[in-house]
Amino acid sequence: MEFKNSLRALFPVVLLLAVSPVLNGCVAMALVGAGSAGAYAISKDSIEGEVKSSRDSVYNASVNVVKSKGTIKSEDKTSGKIEGVVGNGVTVKIELSQGTAKAVKIKVEARKNLLPNIEEAQAIYTAILKKVA
Repeated sequence: MEFKNSLRALFPVVLLLAVSPVLNGCVAMALVGAGSAGAYAISKDSIEGEVKSSRDSVYNASVNVVKSKGTIKSEDKTSGKIEGVVGNGVTVKIELSQGTAKAVKIKVEARKNLLPNIEEAQAIYTAILKKVA
């Protein structure tokens, strides 16, 4: 049973590796722990994954992370969207949606001067997971 669950957890990784050559480098893999099975880069500037927690908890953690690293430009709890500026002028957009009954889907996008900043997106995503865990 344990082996079967391990294989099930690896399925997204295998699928992503199979598809990534077709997408010509647009998909990079970034495994992140802390309460989620993992996260993956869906573009050169965004990280996406799920965390088992309430939407309110993830939203509050996301707002706190952006505030701790910079300033909030806009936030809408109903739509689950947060936008801010962190670090040295990096624009961050966070979108939350209900993934499953017990998990929230998190998407973090980061850009500086219109250029992708996947490292900052991953740092924000990881910080959110650490606050939720």
